[in-house]
Amino acid sequence: MGWGVPYEKTFTATTERLLNSNKPFGPNTSFEFVNAGIGNYNNYFQYKLFQRQYPIVKPDMVVVHYFISDVEPRGMGNDSLILRDSYLAAFFFDRWSQIKLKFSGQYKDLFTFYKDLYADDSQPWKQTQQQILEMRDLTAKDGVPFLVMIQPDIHDLSPGTPYKDLYAKMETAFKAMGIPTINAFDAFQKEFGDDVSKLWIQSDDPHPNASGHALMAQILYDYFVGTDPLKLKPPQTLPH
Repeated sequence: MGWGVPYEKTFTATTERLLNSNKPFGPNTSFEFVNAGIGNYNNYFQYKLFQRQYPIVKPDMVVVHYFISDVEPRGMGNDSLILRDSYLAAFFFDRWSQIKLKFSGQYKDLFTFYKDLYADDSQPWKQTQQQILEMRDLTAKDGVPFLVMIQPDIHDLSPGTPYKDLYAKMETAFKAMGIPTINAFDAFQKEFGDDVSKLWIQSDDPHPNASGHALMAQILYDYFVGTDPLKLKPPQTLPH
């Protein structure tokens, strides 16, 4: 998945291409990335997908691309043939849902919404950490390195943004579990903090465009070159 970006320009395909063309680990080493991303999944759905795919794919390494909204609970709705097969219908339904939420009295600004979800006593945040931990434990049994890469929301990368503390909280929590973690916020702020719209697919769709994917790929590539994570084996005693 790379919403609005050609597959060959997604960060997974780009990182794979960088590693295979530059050969930082020698001429006989090659990489193949499996992009298992699905639009609008949260961490629970990713966790269930991982449980099904991991024993089939048998990867040498697992990278969880973690986004701030992955903590958000998402219910199982009814399958609408119109919404499934018509982009126009889905577009208008999404806009109507946003308007209805805004005027329902339940609307919160985006940061307050996320801040509540990441509160220490938030059940969704506790469940998310447990699911990440269980994925890490499963890979650790096979000696497979496990990495989390935190992708920031690109609505606000301004200096002094309160989002920075939320990303730091995620990073601290994952590292406390003994999970190597990349927090991409500083790199994104440095590159695009002056104008986040340069990152967006289009003016009303703040998903990362090809430039954002290129930056993610460079961050991941630099991490691989600097650590050679495939040589890092999980410790025998894992923190919980």
